[in-house]
Amino acid sequence: MALHGGIRAAERMNGRFDSFIAVHSVSFPFECMAALTGLIFAGVPEAFPKLRIAALEACCGWVPFLMDRLDEEFEKRGSREAPLLKRKPSEYMTSEQFFYAFELEESTVPYVIDRIGADKLLYSSDYPHWDTSWPNTVKMFRGREDISESHKRQIAWDNPQRFYGFKAELS
Repeated sequence: MALHGGIRAAERMNGRFDSFIAVHSVSFPFECMAALTGLIFAGVPEAFPKLRIAALEACCGWVPFLMDRLDEEFEKRGSREAPLLKRKPSEYMTSEQFFYAFELEESTVPYVIDRIGADKLLYSSDYPHWDTSWPNTVKMFRGREDISESHKRQIAWDNPQRFYGFKAELS
């Protein structure tokens, strides 16, 4: 299941801001955060343990925050309001079921890797959108000095195959 927020999907943003830049800045991550919150507290990852879920085009710096926030709420009200969950929300979010795409310019990627592991991240070129850095996205990603070469391979090669369920061969 691929989650993708957006300015058209962001009903909560309509009327809140009077500029595209404001809506575009927060709508993608906010909508993915809302969707993940609903899916997790509804018990979807517990009921469907083989389902893979990815938050795409929504950055990733918010993931550690959301894990902490959901865990805090679950500790206080989980037994009553999320009875299907057998683990803390953060344990689901860091399981093999969840993946998160990131923006190439995100400075928080190394922190997110430390918190949840590089095996949860997906490379995104954002092609063909107007705000992409394509065709330089691969060069930008490979040029990042704050991400190890082994993590880059995981993110760009191994993780997409695991998420989408295919096996690619190097030629």
